[in-house]
Amino acid sequence: MTYRVKLYKLDQNGAWDDKGTGYVCITEHENLNTIQVSKEQDSSNLLLNVKLIDDDVYQRQQETLIVWTEPDGENLALSFQEAEGCNEIWDQIATIQRKLMLLSGDEYNSQLNFPPPEPSNLKDIEQSFLSASRSVIGRDNAIASIIEQKYIDKLVELFEKVEKSYMDLENEKSLDNLFTMSNIIKSILFLNDASIFTLILQENVFLNIVGMLEYDRDFSTAKANHRQHLLHHAQFKEIVPMEKHIVDKIKLTYRVQFLKDVVLARLLDDGTFSLLNSFAHMNHYEIVSYIQENEEFLKNLFSIWTDQNKSEESKNDVVLFLREYCSIAKGLQFAHRTAFYRSLCHHGLFTIFSSSLNNSQLAIRIAATAVLSNVLEHDPSLVRSYTLAQIRQSQPNLIFQVIERLHDEPDAGVRSQYSEILRILIDGPKNDGVIEKIVTPHDSEIDEFLNFFYKTETADMLMKPLINLPEKSKFSFSSGIERLDISRDEASICNHLCEILCFSVKNHSYRSKYYILASPLMNGVLLLLKCKESYIRLSALRFFRTCVGMKDEFYNRHLLKLDIFGPIIQAFNETKSKYNLFNSACLEFFEFIRKENIKTLINYIGEKYSKSFDDVDYIDTFSSIILKYEQSKDPCSGLDEKENSESQKLEKDGWSKVDKSEEDYFNTSDEEENESTTPQTSSVIKDSSLSVATSPHLSNSLTLGVGGLVENYPDDEEEEEFPLRKKVLVVKSNSPTTNIFSNLNKNKFKSSININNNTSISKTVKSSSVIDIGNNVKVKNIYGSDDNNLQADSETFLNDDNDNSNLTSSNKTANCNLKRQRI
Repeated sequence: MTYRVKLYKLDQNGAWDDKGTGYVCITEHENLNTIQVSKEQDSSNLLLNVKLIDDDVYQRQQETLIVWTEPDGENLALSFQEAEGCNEIWDQIATIQRKLMLLSGDEYNSQLNFPPPEPSNLKDIEQSFLSASRSVIGRDNAIASIIEQKYIDKLVELFEKVEKSYMDLENEKSLDNLFTMSNIIKSILFLNDASIFTLILQENVFLNIVGMLEYDRDFSTAKANHRQHLLHHAQFKEIVPMEKHIVDKIKLTYRVQFLKDVVLARLLDDGTFSLLNSFAHMNHYEIVSYIQENEEFLKNLFSIWTDQNKSEESKNDVVLFLREYCSIAKGLQFAHRTAFYRSLCHHGLFTIFSSSLNNSQLAIRIAATAVLSNVLEHDPSLVRSYTLAQIRQSQPNLIFQVIERLHDEPDAGVRSQYSEILRILIDGPKNDGVIEKIVTPHDSEIDEFLNFFYKTETADMLMKPLINLPEKSKFSFSSGIERLDISRDEASICNHLCEILCFSVKNHSYRSKYYILASPLMNGVLLLLKCKESYIRLSALRFFRTCVGMKDEFYNRHLLKLDIFGPIIQAFNETKSKYNLFNSACLEFFEFIRKENIKTLINYIGEKYSKSFDDVDYIDTFSSIILKYEQSKDPCSGLDEKENSESQKLEKDGWSKVDKSEEDYFNTSDEEENESTTPQTSSVIKDSSLSVATSPHLSNSLTLGVGGLVENYPDDEEEEEFPLRKKVLVVKSNSPTTNIFSNLNKNKFKSSININNNTSISKTVKSSSVIDIGNNVKVKNIYGSDDNNLQADSETFLNDDNDNSNLTSSNKTANCNLKRQRI
């Protein structure tokens, strides 16, 4: 026989996914027993076809649920339309499992005969349950015996007698019996059977069950007060009349959650936790579905809020009810939550915020904020569209109200929620709407909302505490350090505003940039660096770090205009090199500037604050910044220092050994060289980093070429396998008294040498070059390109009459050609 069911599967997020409606049946064969669910419309199409497992994996929950876990870890559930069908399928599963166990040779007894519940038998009962729980068959036998013998009811009666005896006599024996009964009920609960929990969660039994669990042998001197809370504090309040079965579901759900979150919170194992969660989830679904589909109920609920004759307490109850209602909807699937929130909005959900957010009672403000946060977390477009509709109709809008509450809320926790609400509201597309492949209505709505936020007084209204801070600021001295005096609430508000600013800078590139550059709020943020509270100073520094991290010159120039580095360096020096969070944040701030080589900021720091870091010797960040600044002022000196350090390192390691004759040669002056050089001869200098050749057979022109002293050396082909290590420039000229100045990039060429006809030699390593030859012939901007050519770019002129007869420019430099050579 088949029964109508819904099939559920537990997804990765812990929510039950509805796989469809169909009919379930158990098929029995000699070697294979299966559970099959066929589609409601097409019986030949199976939603489920799994083997019936002989292990203890199936659980009965409430009256209409069967839940189990497949061997591959997949969690499945069958929700029956009628309890009769659930009973029948459950009995079939139990019968088949018993047969399988008997066929496998396992000994199976239908029941266990537990000792009768008497004070003298409590130790034996405790031991019996411990023994039964060690095997699958023992647990099944124990469950069957508990249900058939109504053992829980008998334990409840015994508990009432033992507790009364303890209250009257206060003897140790009665207290020990209560501890033993607590262990017995725990053993029963941890059998993890849905039918057992169904009995325990009954209203007339539950109170005594939690009473037993109040006594814990591990905490013999302390006793919980679960029953007192349930009797005097946990009262069901019905705002709008509901059907009885829904009221029973609500009460049952509360008992399940109280058992899970309070009574057994310290003791729960995974199986019991999952079982109780399944109970609560199924009840939540039924409750939400009933209210969502009941138009009359929602109409009556929201009419209480709009009715002027209703008391303030009744209206507050509506807010508290909606808070509970939204909290249980969190576990629903996305589609169900969407329908749920849209149904509430259709009936006037947002109308409650006009006064509930400003309510004098903290509990009501917390409840209203929680409802608004739940809606935003699910679908921010609902709140944005409602706010934009208010703006179009020139009504007081919700975002203004949230901003006002952020500024005026005395409770720090609620203030934090308002800050998060604003952050979600302005959370737009990452590209800030500049480039959109596909513009959707949702994106256009976000753009409209952000335009309203930045282009009206909304952003100024939000940042008002920071903008007005310089005018209202008061200072005092603490330990010789000037500190800004602001209250704790003002400091908290400024902290939240800094967080929102950081979020805006990262996510709203051009909108936030234009607003921040045009607004005086940065002056207020600078003052926060003088606050006594370190977390406020960190918030201000985090904002400036975010601006610098954008690597935007507009931000950089604005920061320099305000001279933010003065207060930051002052706050850093006030830490006195202590290893605290603010000190580390400052170091990271300057290290980022150094690492990213932001020249605008480096030059400004080096020019104005180079002396401020003389005492900071425990890190080389600042010395590196100053070095970069000095190199930018005089690149030659910086490169020479680097070259000298490299040469010293090479000599120390023994990789470079220069002969004294070679050193003497480079140290001689032009006059000495002219005297020692014989006309119309060829000279050769050998160096580990230089090869030079000259020839007297060229006309009065300049030829630049690269080549070894012996160009066809037989090992050249072998040396091709090694990387290019050094490059040389060979200059050949026969013009008398030629001066050559080779100002070439150090990474391109080591030096330029010409020896012929009293030619003097000099070398530099600057990036631009000028070569003077004979009668004031000049070639500007000589460089080595990637195709191994040295070219004469820009202009070439002879004397003052701009004659380019000898040397040409651009790529037609037949007379200026450079090649690479390995040394």
